[in-house]
Order: sequence, then C-alpha cells, then structure tokens
Amino acid sequence: MLAARSGRPVKMVMEYREEFFAGAPRHAAIMKLKTGVMRDGTIVAHQMDAYLDAGAYGGFRPGAVVGGIAHAGGCYRAEYARISVSRVYTNNLPGGQMRAPGEPQGFFAAESHIDCVARKLAMDP
Repeated sequence: MLAARSGRPVKMVMEYREEFFAGAPRHAAIMKLKTGVMRDGTIVAHQMDAYLDAGAYGGFRPGAVVGGIAHAGGCYRAEYARISVSRVYTNNLPGGQMRAPGEPQGFFAAESHIDCVARKLAMDP
C-alpha cells in the first residue's frame, strides 16, 4: 500500500521470528509406520503410509511429498520397504514452503517410531 501511494519501491525487513509468524504453516501429516526387525534389532522391513494435508486448494507443491518420503525410513537400512504417500485436500488452511518441505514430518515420524520399536525390544535406539 505504501509503494502504491508513494509511487516508489518499498523494502520490508522482518526479523527471523516475524517471518515465521507471517508465513504459512507446515503441512499437517498423518504417518503410519510398521517395521520388521530381527531379535538382535536388525531392521529387515519398513512400511509407511503417509497422508499430507494439502489444504483447501492447490497450494501444495509436489516437492513437499518428495522431501517427506525421502526420509521416511530415517537413517536406517532395510532390505524391504514400501512407502505410500497421498496428498489430501481438506477444508484446512493450505500449508506453505519453509526450509526442507516435508522432511521434518518424515524424520519425526521415523525417529519416534524407531524409539517405540527399540523400547519393545528393550534396546537403546
């Protein structure tokens, strides 16, 4: 509005914290994971079904899906893997892009899941 009234360019400067408040939220996600392990803790199979909230309209770039599934298994090696990712349109606010779109959701799900698996095996994750 200031640029329109003054007829000159305007530079807007925000602090890092303000940029996050002004920006769009990350995409909500539901991730269901299953992992097959040997008794010694060796991971042999990994399965993930993920549903990423695309919001009410097409504000969701496909790159967010790629980022999320790229880290669905965390940093663990598995001989067999099946990963299914779906973008779901909802009546929610569309998410926006931040650094590493989709990756925090994938990493958080994978690492939380491995913690649960390790606890069931009475092992240190």
